[in-house]
Amino acid sequence: IAYGVKSGLQPGENKVYAVYDLGGGTFDVSIINITADDIKVVGTGGDPRLGGLDMDEEMMKWALRQIKAKHGVDLAGDEAVRRRLKVEAEDVKKRLVLMQATELNVPYLTVINGQPLSPLLPITRAQYEGLIMRLLERSMVCLEEAVASAEKTNDYGWGDLHGVLLVGGPTRMPVIRKMLADKLKEKCPDREFEIKSDLNPDEVVALGAAIVAGGLVPIGHPPEVVEEMAPEELEQVKKEQAASTESAVPKVKIFDVTGHSLGIAVEGVKFHRIITKESVIPITQSQAGFTNAADFTTELLVEVYQGEEEYVAANTKVGEVRIQGLEPLPRGQHVLEVKFTLDASGTLSTVCTDLRTRRVYEGSFKFDGITRMDEDTIKKNRELVMQAMAGAYGAPGGTPDGTPPAAQPQPPAPGPAQPGATAPVPGLPPEKIPASWNAVWEKAQALARSLPPDKQARLVAAMNGFAQAVAGGNADVIEDKAYILQDTIYEVGS
Repeated sequence: IAYGVKSGLQPGENKVYAVYDLGGGTFDVSIINITADDIKVVGTGGDPRLGGLDMDEEMMKWALRQIKAKHGVDLAGDEAVRRRLKVEAEDVKKRLVLMQATELNVPYLTVINGQPLSPLLPITRAQYEGLIMRLLERSMVCLEEAVASAEKTNDYGWGDLHGVLLVGGPTRMPVIRKMLADKLKEKCPDREFEIKSDLNPDEVVALGAAIVAGGLVPIGHPPEVVEEMAPEELEQVKKEQAASTESAVPKVKIFDVTGHSLGIAVEGVKFHRIITKESVIPITQSQAGFTNAADFTTELLVEVYQGEEEYVAANTKVGEVRIQGLEPLPRGQHVLEVKFTLDASGTLSTVCTDLRTRRVYEGSFKFDGITRMDEDTIKKNRELVMQAMAGAYGAPGGTPDGTPPAAQPQPPAPGPAQPGATAPVPGLPPEKIPASWNAVWEKAQALARSLPPDKQARLVAAMNGFAQAVAGGNADVIEDKAYILQDTIYEVGS
């Protein structure tokens, strides 16, 4: 919004930009069409689990691995240690925007065998970029999804873009600007694009919010006071505000859409959409036909989520509405209607109506500041999803008729490389490699063939560990071995 107002376009002119908004906890891409009179969102994409917090998490995990390797102590289960490392990780991230190298320094992190442990871990910008590359590549996928959305619904493609607008503190990192430039050049080799950050990325959202707030009527009156105003009194307040803000507030119409679907949990684990992604805001949608899943219950909990996944554990919880005092009836006898209203301020109002008694239950949720789940909760939720899928389809990897997956042979462990000999570089079928680690595996393969024998042996050993973990199929082991491989790449390649 702030960029749009600042654009200074004349009547009849328009520009199309991708807004690359990388915040602390979420990532959003909006394709916007700006004219002299309005700003319209024509396509969206994003990832509610991608942001600066994830980057800090990656550096914290790296620091824990370094401490374990250098001091022989595993501090991954110490929450106080993890918190301190995350705080320092954020500072390191900011320093590496301007510096090529720095140190992660945490004095008196903990006490081991009666001695204080004060890790001092050097890290380069290139090494840090390697740690977060998987996250940045996910953001590029979201950008492609947003452009595909704009092309499908509004006929705006890559060739219509004038550039990218950077929003959010993490976008200060030079690697993001380079990746965006490379992506745009890949899509349109003959075009020149703007990558704009002339408005402070940390403040541009607040500037846009101020512009929107200036157009809301009336300003300075609590909602409960507005509700009690007589129509003529409200109209007078609107006129006075319009007169006082005539020159201060830019006149621009904003047409926004929902970045994610909104819905409720059904059958305990499944996600049922009420408002679909890319619905024009403001919007009200209602659906009936919901009922009690258990016999003689007197209380129901309606949990509200946003996201696109089939199971709620993979989406983000927004809030909940508790329905109490129900008549105890057999399963399936209650009839409930759920109505969502999403306004321009980002407030979701939820109304649940018991159609038998006409009793109404309400809740309102603001989308700013939704708490993200910690890593342990995410792991538990992944397990819940797998259990739910196993209940529906048999063993993981099975088919809808319950047929178990075919057994996978365990590859033989390669013997150690002989001194001075070239270690055989392992291979993995691309479809077997988890998508989030594919780029790391490809980089390892490319690097392994160019290293001297001693460094090559180290890298190949890490690659073999990852390959065996993939064959074993345990997600936690795969992640652990993948991080070891990632660290080894930068240790032997530097």
